[in-house]
Amino acid sequence: MTPGVTQPPRLPPISRLWTLLAAAGAICFAAGLVMAPDRVWPMALLVSFAVVSAGLAGVFFVALQYATGACWATALRRVPEAMAALLPAGAVGMVLVLVLRPTLYPALHVGEGLESTLAFKHAWLARPFVLTRAVVYLVTWLAFARAIVTTSRRQDQTGDPALGVRNTRLSVAFIVLFAATYSLACFDWIMALEPEWYSTIFAIYNFGGLFASGLAIIVLGCVWLEQHGPLHGSVTEEHLHDLGKLLFAFCTFWMYI
Repeated sequence: MTPGVTQPPRLPPISRLWTLLAAAGAICFAAGLVMAPDRVWPMALLVSFAVVSAGLAGVFFVALQYATGACWATALRRVPEAMAALLPAGAVGMVLVLVLRPTLYPALHVGEGLESTLAFKHAWLARPFVLTRAVVYLVTWLAFARAIVTTSRRQDQTGDPALGVRNTRLSVAFIVLFAATYSLACFDWIMALEPEWYSTIFAIYNFGGLFASGLAIIVLGCVWLEQHGPLHGSVTEEHLHDLGKLLFAFCTFWMYI
């Protein structure tokens, strides 16, 4: 150890705990498929959607910083970038639910239960079209997440300002496409569970929950890593105050919606 240099605390060995929790979850899911599939599949849908939303929240946070030219969150950017790694797991879960448990969605059964609705819903909620759109949404999000995170890390390694410009363009494009695709995904995956009910503000409500919960994850990650890991000495009280104000604002927004 170099004299006079403060070393950050060592990261606690918690990987074994996460492995045990993941194994316990897999066992409970498998048991539920046998004992109570009607309960397990709706929970699998909600968990997969929540994981996808958490991953998107991380990518959206990073994209928002690039698109607005903000620099205050550079020191903690690795936390939301790491959240993007949740996207593949959530995507697999969503695909499994949509493919293996179509009975969750009454509208997917050749239009059954939609006699009193517009003909447009018959076409929009047709199973092949729903699955095709799901693949488009997920592939789009995964591609942008990979491109933005990879470019961000290359910029940190090389210091090339051109990579920052590239990420700004990617981020603006992602935000526009995210607004459209996430809105449609909310309609397709959640609101379609009750095909006779609809709400034009449903996507905004889901986005409010996505970003508020995503900010909460970022705050918890930053606090934990500042105390135990590589962000020790990098994340300051000012960073946490800014994150806290954002979280408070979006919790208020979500409550208002």
